Amino acid sequence: MILFMGLLSDPTLVHTMSVCRKEGIEFVFFDTNKFLFMGEYEWNAISGEGFLDNGEILLEFPDSSFSGVYSRLIFLSQQQSQEKLIELSIRMQILMEVISSLKEVIVVNRPHSDQSNRAKMYHLNLLRKCGFLIPQSLLTNRKEEVLRFVQTHSKVIYKGASSEKTIVSLYSSESTKQLDLLQNSPVLFQEYIEGVDIRTHMVGNQFFTEQILSKGIDYRFHKETNTFSTTEIPQSLEEKCLRYQELSSLSFIGFDFKKTTSGKYYIMEANPMPGYDSYDRRLDLKISKALIQLLQGSSPAYT
Repeated sequence: MILFMGLLSDPTLVHTMSVCRKEGIEFVFFDTNKFLFMGEYEWNAISGEGFLDNGEILLEFPDSSFSGVYSRLIFLSQQQSQEKLIELSIRMQILMEVISSLKEVIVVNRPHSDQSNRAKMYHLNLLRKCGFLIPQSLLTNRKEEVLRFVQTHSKVIYKGASSEKTIVSLYSSESTKQLDLLQNSPVLFQEYIEGVDIRTHMVGNQFFTEQILSKGIDYRFHKETNTFSTTEIPQSLEEKCLRYQELSSLSFIGFDFKKTTSGKYYIMEANPMPGYDSYDRRLDLKISKALIQLLQGSSPAYT
């Protein structure tokens, strides 16, 4: 049996559970938002024993009936008082600690596994150490550094430097007028890599890849004009992905690449909690079926 932990407002989690239901696979859903607001808990970090109760479902650990846990912890913190935010943050930390400490069960992905994606420059450096090509990048809040960087590249893009989703934009003369805002808001600038977008989902040791032709800089925000097609990445690139998996201890990763006309692959990021459902529908549910197989303990994974 599989344990799903997250929110019913998360389309990726709902999609995975719907595939389980379609395949006749038993699962339990634990609403983490209800736990944050009204739950009770007890946890012994040494013995790995305790419980989580969200007011609807009581989970007692250890529980040998679960083969795997799919954890998508999303923190909805809008319109809360400072006191309430502190309480919710503590409960989220408890939740992460319990899930990370579960033994003899596959957890995709353990909350305290690699979180380098929250710090983009550090994240890129780890990817470089795994052998990936990375674009030249600059993280700064200094206007003069940006102007120097822009002068050395024909095209530059910029985006947020944290794990929060932001729109990738092409640097222009209008962008220069906004550089004074950098003082309070550091931004990541990168050389623009000409080429097509490649998205690879790595589930255990299986790879599922799509090529995306887009008329926009950030294909995620030009869905109506994108063209998707299945493809494969070279074995040498798969080996680099496996190196990153070993480094990060992540079982399920979304890799974003740019493939140039000369056939070079530049990595943009490795996502530790990929929202994969739209890709999965185009790939006849192959990603979710591989993920479910992983959660059933039927394929290699970091546990």
